[in-house]
Amino acid sequence: MLLVGRMHTAFATVIAGLVLLLPASSSRTTEICKEVRLKPLHCVCGTVLDAVGAPVTRATVTILKDGTGHAEVNTGEDGKFSFGEMKAGSYEFCAKANGFRSFQFPIVVVKPDSKCRRALEIRLTLGYPQNCTGVRIVKPS
Repeated sequence: MLLVGRMHTAFATVIAGLVLLLPASSSRTTEICKEVRLKPLHCVCGTVLDAVGAPVTRATVTILKDGTGHAEVNTGEDGKFSFGEMKAGSYEFCAKANGFRSFQFPIVVVKPDSKCRRALEIRLTLGYPQNCTGVRIVKPS
């Protein structure tokens, strides 16, 4: 009888430990890692940052058209990048940097303009265990 009581206690301890290892809310993970959908852009420029907001230098930023490289630039010391005036159309945007999870998402360019009035702010993360990269549109600084 004493052995059965110890087994129940050990089992309860293991279950409690597993519950503590689970994420607090699985819906939060889904919310953070949702698909990117941006409004159409007139110009493609912005900044690549790390998870705490520091600029990522020498990140490679690529614009893909139909799966092939269309244009590519590297970020400067301030994490900023800019592409010249692009033709209207649908593209894939890809940001990569050593030590970070790469991030790719669709963009649409309409009524191209050489002056950026709205910029992309891209956050790269390490990708472990549940960190997700992200992007938002901001006023350029």
